[in-house]
Amino acid sequence: MTRGRKAKIGFSLVLMAVLMSGFWLLRTGSAARHELMQAKERAQLLASNKVSKEPARIARLIGEVNVHVQRAHRLTHDPIWWTASHIPYVGRTPTAVRTSVSSLSEVLGAVAQSDDELTKYRRQPGQLVDRALLKIAGSILSDIKQPTLTAVSRMETLNLSGVPSVIAKPVRQVRDQFVTAQPYVEQGQTFIKVAPVLLGLDEPKNWLLIMNNGAEARATGGLPGGWATLSAVEGHLELTQLETNSAISARALKNWQDYVPADMEALYGYDLAHFADMNLSPDYPTNASLMNALYRQHS
Repeated sequence: MTRGRKAKIGFSLVLMAVLMSGFWLLRTGSAARHELMQAKERAQLLASNKVSKEPARIARLIGEVNVHVQRAHRLTHDPIWWTASHIPYVGRTPTAVRTSVSSLSEVLGAVAQSDDELTKYRRQPGQLVDRALLKIAGSILSDIKQPTLTAVSRMETLNLSGVPSVIAKPVRQVRDQFVTAQPYVEQGQTFIKVAPVLLGLDEPKNWLLIMNNGAEARATGGLPGGWATLSAVEGHLELTQLETNSAISARALKNWQDYVPADMEALYGYDLAHFADMNLSPDYPTNASLMNALYRQHS
């Protein structure tokens, strides 16, 4: 066999392998997309009122979402996909797909670990939230923290230049959702610890809420424009006693000096007796003490 014929046969075999690989990528990629769309549809049901109040149904839906995502993961993580993702420039598209799917797979897999606990959970009569449910939520947040941080890191390093928009757009959406979720996941454990107090699970609580106008940078978030009280009883929340700034500012705090240190009194003076100026100082605890004292004076 001549050298030319060998080269021709070799070229034909390479071309056939490339075409077959391309067909395989299209076929498995389409199947993976179908699985992810199924997962998205099931995930959207989690937001419905009927489902969100039933932990057992939440567990079942999470399990279904996870099944579809894991199928998509298997479809996009074979040797052909791995090889394609390492081709310069062209490999950016399969890399984007593989990274997105693997990130979803790891996070959903971590969430699914709590399916049994959610399925077995039984809500206490008359309570929307109890310690058992908060414990499950804390476990989920703990399980997904590292996978979420890893997902954000991977997704933010993706180079989507040259990736077709039909793929780049959903990949960016997944990345943005992970980035948005990151601070909530990181701080979730802190909330779980204070939630029983905030939600009045141990005893009824009344919280003073300050409404702020963001026109100025103040310690409480802006210019105070009103307040309201939030009652929390066994997870039930009710907003009451709304008052505007004009009504509150009609009377100044009489003993305001009792709540501020001498240097703050010298700096801000009598302004700290008025609701609108009680957060002039950057010291949040002092601001809160002043506003709470004024509320008690009004009450």
